[in-house]
Amino acid sequence: MTDASRSPRRGRRRIVALVIVLAVVAALLVAAELVVRQVVGNVAATEIERALPSAVSAEVTASTTGSCVLCEVVVGSVSGLEVRGEQVTVGDLTGTVDALAEQLTIREPITIGALNGTVHLGAEELDRMLREVATNAGIPYTGLEFVDGGIAYTAEITAFGVTTSARITANLEIRSGGRVQIVATEMELGGAGLSYDAVLDPSRFSLEFCAAEYLPEVFQLTGVELSPDGVNIGVRTTGPVTAEEATFAALGSCK
Repeated sequence: MTDASRSPRRGRRRIVALVIVLAVVAALLVAAELVVRQVVGNVAATEIERALPSAVSAEVTASTTGSCVLCEVVVGSVSGLEVRGEQVTVGDLTGTVDALAEQLTIREPITIGALNGTVHLGAEELDRMLREVATNAGIPYTGLEFVDGGIAYTAEITAFGVTTSARITANLEIRSGGRVQIVATEMELGGAGLSYDAVLDPSRFSLEFCAAEYLPEVFQLTGVELSPDGVNIGVRTTGPVTAEEATFAALGSCK
């Protein structure tokens, strides 16, 4: 066999060897990326749970959103983290939180550049909250229903010297200072010989509650929307925050 015939074969072997090496390296990088994603998500979820105040409990899961988390971790940052909190309990209320944390540094102390999310309260929690608000306003509240585009609740009121039941239909609207208003739009009276539709005076039948007092003060409300099984309240941080208990310990208030 001549040297001329051996040369192409050697070249082919080198190419095959190079392809194999590159394939192995690529597989290792993919495996490393998957492992890093899993580790970062697990560590983030653990750190978030540790940062919650003692009065707040939650089951937290987290997953990264970046295209190359391994690259980000090398420089000590994570571009995005999707966080879900199940069974988030604050006082008497329990809900679910879905949030996107952006521009995180993973060196101590861990900081979050921005956090946008949604707090979901189920029908039972919303009913409990509205019952408390109505009671404080002197309206005997007896039940909650979900109707097209809003909610309806039943209350006992006195009209023309007669105590009767009233079915009030309302919407939820966000107000300044961390408040949510229950804006009455329709009312139907019935019972004791009364049965008619009445034009409402919103200032009399609309209610309001302070949603901010259920959230850490670093959050502000961005919106409120009814869903078929409860209410979604949009929240966001007012600036960069540190992932530690002191950051989330102080609850907000309505101004």
